[in-house]
Amino acid sequence: MTGDLTLMAKWNTKAGAVTISRLTYKNGAVTIDWDAVEGADGYRLYKKVPGGKWTKIKNTAVVTKYTDTNVEEGQTYYYVVRSHIDGVFNEDWAATAKKITTAVTPKPVTIADLSYASGAVTVTWDEVPGADGYRVYKKTEDRSWARINNNTTSTTLTDKKVEPDTTYYYVVRSQVGGVYNTGWTETVQSITVPDGPRKVTITELTYEDGAVTISWEAVPGVDGYRVYKKTAGGHWARINRNTTGTTRIDKNVEPGTKYYYMVRSQIGGVYSYGWGETVRSITIE
Repeated sequence: MTGDLTLMAKWNTKAGAVTISRLTYKNGAVTIDWDAVEGADGYRLYKKVPGGKWTKIKNTAVVTKYTDTNVEEGQTYYYVVRSHIDGVFNEDWAATAKKITTAVTPKPVTIADLSYASGAVTVTWDEVPGADGYRVYKKTEDRSWARINNNTTSTTLTDKKVEPDTTYYYVVRSQVGGVYNTGWTETVQSITVPDGPRKVTITELTYEDGAVTISWEAVPGVDGYRVYKKTAGGHWARINRNTTGTTRIDKNVEPGTKYYYMVRSQIGGVYSYGWGETVRSITIE
């Protein structure tokens, strides 16, 4: 009689609603955790996409976790769990559904071309569908990786900070939602900048007897130099013909004016680049 009463009590017990406690996405799979329902004999899981129909994906015993590997990146999924007692499932189960949108994993970037011209290296890469942007990094044999741009949505970048006769390594990383792709060092490519006229360092600017004297360090192997000047807000103007010396006197100056000077070296009619980094100034009192 006691057994019959226990059986009748169980028949009269309804399966309770299931609360999904957590949905997580990691390594290409969604894990569903839910709270146990007292007295439940097991659970059944369903999922759907927006606008779709509920599909049963799993019957379980009394475990309270399941990992769904049949998911796609960047897709929204709704999940619901139903409990059952003696094969009778709880009602109003759709009201307990929860959703998750899976992340998109940033993909590696393929550098399509590295080219050198006019004192700069141009890096061009293939577009990665779904990427929010890219970062470009470079290094030399004796230096570590350094980022050379802010996030960009373009697929090309020109790097003007290069030196002659130097090998540079470049890599591009894609990002989605601020997360950058891993394994990026596998996509590295390199280019060697040919030897050529190098930047010139101005060692001294002096003003005496109504003239400014510009002095600079000699650059080995060059055919000569050109000197340029400008005022604040003005344009660069060459103030000499090609010279093989390392000094130049500029008599065309005015008191109370600030002048900027820079010098470029040349080999075979090709002049040094990156000269904007070597500018120095003097104010005529």
